[in-house]
Amino acid sequence: MQAIGRRRFLFLAAAFGLVGRAGAADEPQTLHLAPAIASILAARAVESGTLPEVRVAVWRTPDVLRAGIVSGSIRVFTAPTTVPANLYNRGAPLRLLSVTGLGNMSIVAADPAIRSLADLEGRTVHLFFKNDMPDLVFRYLMGRLGLEAGRHYRIEYVGSATEAMQLMLAGRAESAVLAEPNTSMTLARGPFRRAVDIQQAWSEITGGPPRIPVSGIAATEEFARDHRELLRTLHAATAEALAWTRGHPAEAAAMAERLLGTQAEAVEACLAHANMAAIGARAARPDLERLWNALAEISPAVIGGRLPDDGFYLDV
Repeated sequence: MQAIGRRRFLFLAAAFGLVGRAGAADEPQTLHLAPAIASILAARAVESGTLPEVRVAVWRTPDVLRAGIVSGSIRVFTAPTTVPANLYNRGAPLRLLSVTGLGNMSIVAADPAIRSLADLEGRTVHLFFKNDMPDLVFRYLMGRLGLEAGRHYRIEYVGSATEAMQLMLAGRAESAVLAEPNTSMTLARGPFRRAVDIQQAWSEITGGPPRIPVSGIAATEEFARDHRELLRTLHAATAEALAWTRGHPAEAAAMAERLLGTQAEAVEACLAHANMAAIGARAARPDLERLWNALAEISPAVIGGRLPDDGFYLDV
């Protein structure tokens, strides 16, 4: 997500009336979902009827999300955790409620000789979205092994995860960093395997647990103040949604197709590997800071140049 400066953010916030747009407590509220697997939990939390005053919508691009936050039309949303952290450090009045995704990235390959990240030395790896989360995590881990892109291995960037998957299926890529549901879709269509679980590699290399807090739920400061009970209910409902999704994969997949536009068959196939969660922001802070410190070694701008302070984390 492209960064914006603090001064410009505050100017735009004033121009669009970001302050004072949260709405009355009894007005219908919209939860804006990222088009990603982890959004299933928030979608189910609303669909379950626990939050009758909330409806859902989907943001399709980071530019749409950023513009909505600045204008005040998006006040509570799911997103990669770097997005609210970056904007908070640049002056946006945002707060993190919870972490809902702990990473489901894999190195997908057909060659049985690729069994670890070190085995990628001398090879070409396909990645999508340069300087986005999968790219930064992958390059950080490779760097910790003493392997530098362009020197010890080659990265070929493509425009999307779908394009990387298609290159694999066409035999034009020997390995790729993919996330769900694209990993499961690729495995279902060709002679490929999950050669490396990146979350497990993260644990082995960093010494932390095998989880990477990649996505979560955030809200504007004003929304969090005026709708604190709603956010507490949302957080509790996502925990219930996690259990429901595990027990009802077909229904969860159908819901994802209807609300997120993701093919139901692909979603159902990947749910066992989706690595979703419902962890309060403060409880997730050590994992978040471990991730952000790592990403900042490669691209400090991804989190706005520093770790968010204590005010960023909501109590639930």
